Amino acid sequence: MEYFAVSEKILNFVAEFIHHLTEGNQRTLGQDALRPLLFLIGHKKRIPAKACHRNSLFKMIHHISLKYGAFWFMDKNLFSNEAIFQKCQSHIQEELKRTKEEFILEHYKKYSDPDMPPVWKTLEVITFGTLSKLYCNLKDNSIKKKIAKGFYLPQHIILENWIKCAVVLRNYLVHHARLWNRNFPIIPQTSKPFRKKWLNHQIPVTNKLYPHLCCLQYFLNSIKEDNFFKERLKVLIANHPNVDIAAMGFPADWEKEPLWEGRANGLVLLSPL
Repeated sequence: MEYFAVSEKILNFVAEFIHHLTEGNQRTLGQDALRPLLFLIGHKKRIPAKACHRNSLFKMIHHISLKYGAFWFMDKNLFSNEAIFQKCQSHIQEELKRTKEEFILEHYKKYSDPDMPPVWKTLEVITFGTLSKLYCNLKDNSIKKKIAKGFYLPQHIILENWIKCAVVLRNYLVHHARLWNRNFPIIPQTSKPFRKKWLNHQIPVTNKLYPHLCCLQYFLNSIKEDNFFKERLKVLIANHPNVDIAAMGFPADWEKEPLWEGRANGLVLLSPL
């Protein structure tokens, strides 16, 4: 269950992205068209357990716990920046106090020391932002490299970069900020060779939304190869031809790139969405 819940954080993040991309701006895509897509992304039964096991965020629990124990997230000696570490501790405590999850409530009925549950319980209730800070602030680069390899990324610094980009994007979503034609403050690193299907051509405009979409698609491919995100995105854009996708950084012929070509097996397109 713990690896399923952590995997859900990425998939729920994608659902949030699509929802906010289409909300509140007449130049963006219509929100009503996305309800079937949001349902499919958020529906747990659509995500096979084996795919979630491969999620490298589960490996964050696995690799670090094997080396440092079940309470490694409470050990300040494992982290580079103490101020970030202390903020993470405060956020984790807040989430643990706020949650109504039975397994957390039952834990506190039985145990009082240490003052937080072990990592496989605690990481189920923390936010994606806190999870990202735990990873980026880790001192042990050898473990970070193993986690990055679980995402089929060549270097841990790329995963750090992508996670920071995802946090910025999520902050925009939470505050209902405009994404259409926005200039992003952090640019995803996309020029390295990747192990799975990627892009044949460099992205011409790197500070727009499109590079972030590429990272999300690559993340999803590493969790579940046969996913439906790219096809749904294509149909969504096709159903709204008046949207200027170039303003979001989409290059010409983007659909012909290896990352975006083809379709998921067994996918039944909804027309209209």
